[in-house]
Amino acid sequence: MPEQDPVQFEALQEQLQTEPKRKFSVLSLIGFGLALLPLVVAVIYCVYYIFFSTNISIDGEVSYGWFILSLFTELAAFVVSIIGLATARKKRKKGWGFGVAGISMSAIGAVGAVLIGIIVIGGFALLAYVWSGMDMVQDNYKGSRLTLDDYEVIFKSDKDTSTAAAVTWFWDGDPNHTYISPGYCGDGIEITSLGVYYGNQPENFIVKLNDDEHNYFLTQEYLSSEAASQWFGSAELTPEFFGIGPDTKVTFEEIVFTINVGNNIEYVKCSYSDIERYIGIINDDDSITIYRYFFNFECATDHHYFYVEDGKLKDYQPDVGAAHSMVESCMHREHPSDPIVFYPEGSEG
Repeated sequence: MPEQDPVQFEALQEQLQTEPKRKFSVLSLIGFGLALLPLVVAVIYCVYYIFFSTNISIDGEVSYGWFILSLFTELAAFVVSIIGLATARKKRKKGWGFGVAGISMSAIGAVGAVLIGIIVIGGFALLAYVWSGMDMVQDNYKGSRLTLDDYEVIFKSDKDTSTAAAVTWFWDGDPNHTYISPGYCGDGIEITSLGVYYGNQPENFIVKLNDDEHNYFLTQEYLSSEAASQWFGSAELTPEFFGIGPDTKVTFEEIVFTINVGNNIEYVKCSYSDIERYIGIINDDDSITIYRYFFNFECATDHHYFYVEDGKLKDYQPDVGAAHSMVESCMHREHPSDPIVFYPEGSEG
């Protein structure tokens, strides 16, 4: 083995000591970190929902936020990694491997985010199409809404006013006038639907009092009450819940409206929320009656879509979704129950 020249060895050592150390490519590392960030966020998100969240559903705003974050972060990581890799090779810096990894991961991540977005959006669009077919959202009504005779109606469009959907029946407050037979209103306008989708929002068929002067639900006392601020759930049958003071006599009663579903009716969507099914009347003696109403149905025997069983409306083809609602069983009542009366404080009742 030949001996190494001491002079050459010393010159090599001196060169190594005087040669500056290679710097590290910070941009390559930043690009790699950006490419890795969406994956870390996704893992934390999944761990949180699996082990810590009490809500099993995925929050839509968080999901969309993650998708947008992923897409733009991966694009930024791709650009930064390319710059970092180019700089590292040009200036012979360390860490160019992080640049290569950042480019690869960001490219795969961006394509994956786009594909996931397409799948999610397409899935929601497909579900919306299926649901619209099942619930028979017939071309979504977008026309004007008018009060004609005893009904508030909505036209499918302002170009076609020959038919309309009834969303409200105005009651005169007489307990003996409880029969609803939707046929024609106005100048020969045929009612073909009870309740409808209006501007993509459901409009249930409801009953309201036609006398604003005696309508307790238009008073400031009611509008400031807990009942007026509650959209869903069950109402408390107490005067306080409806904003009525202790000096007023209050009667809670049930009333049953009978709806005759003729062959002209193709779609029925009634309210199933308990809080929606109340009518408040101010009587002539200043007492108040709160009616909770139910529906009992009659139907033509040759109806194309519906039939009646024990006063409940049924659908011949409930799985096909051709025009139909179904009215919840809680909406039905053959006979009202006994009234509940609250007398003013200090009175003998």
